[in-house]
Amino acid sequence: VVLDEALVACHFRFLTVAMGAPASDSPAVMSAVERVSRAALQAGKAVCVMAAGLEAAKGFRKLGASAFIVSSDQGFMRKAAAAALSELSRVAE
Repeated sequence: VVLDEALVACHFRFLTVAMGAPASDSPAVMSAVERVSRAALQAGKAVCVMAAGLEAAKGFRKLGASAFIVSSDQGFMRKAAAAALSELSRVAE
């Protein structure tokens, strides 16, 4: 997705499926991400990626990403629901 000020790299799950790759960290997917990041930076655009965690963000930072999407609303809700379930399941202890 290209915005006026930044290029937001496609979510890796979608890119992985579109490329027919076996995993989001497969060499083909990572090569595409590197090419897109390089092109965006050469065009003077910021690169934003969805990072699964700190280590992924560090790797994308090395590729020039300067903005990170850390989760989705569904991801945040799922994490909160799992934490609530874990906490409340201790009531039975």
